[in-house]
Amino acid sequence: MAVLQPKMRQLRAECGDDRERLAVETRKLQQQHNFNVLSGCLPVLVQLLMFLGLLHVLHSFDRTAVSHVPFLGSSTAMTAAQNADTANYVFAPEQVRSFLHADLFGAPLSATLTSTDSVASVAVVAVPLVLIAAVATHCTARASIARQLETTPQMRLINAMTLWLFPLGTLVAGLVMPIGILVYFATSNTWTFVQQHVVHRRLGPMEPLPPPAVPMI
Repeated sequence: MAVLQPKMRQLRAECGDDRERLAVETRKLQQQHNFNVLSGCLPVLVQLLMFLGLLHVLHSFDRTAVSHVPFLGSSTAMTAAQNADTANYVFAPEQVRSFLHADLFGAPLSATLTSTDSVASVAVVAVPLVLIAAVATHCTARASIARQLETTPQMRLINAMTLWLFPLGTLVAGLVMPIGILVYFATSNTWTFVQQHVVHRRLGPMEPLPPPAVPMI
């Protein structure tokens, strides 16, 4: 997409208001570079599936409560003893017990801010993780927007959403997500920001928009 952007801007400048010609030339350009719009969605879809799987497995370590939300828990409750002695997918009972007793700086990996009596100890860990995830999301969006040479009303709306709505969603999710998921949020969002910085540095600055062609008189 980064390689095609300067050529797309040049095409728009050459075609002007001729939308039919622009569509034809755009398809030719995409075919020459083996570009597929859907391929850009694949990493997001893969990450979403991994996140849903991770969230489901982490919730499945505690089956003492009934959950009516799909993929977020069991429809039948177990006693604490049954839960500790029951395997969770590929995790043996002893690994289930290990997870149930695991913590990060005193906060259980399965604990959330809304489902624990030790709110203070969980908040000490959860709040920094959520803030890291939200700031990384905001910085990633800001770095991406800084490379845009032209905007449309639709792009400005999307930019506002990625700058503020997505980080806000991360903050809200921090209230109900377990510590294990918040670790994933913080590391994944930080990794995305660093990865984007490296990619942008390798690509270099974006080429400026070419001036419109002056018609010959």
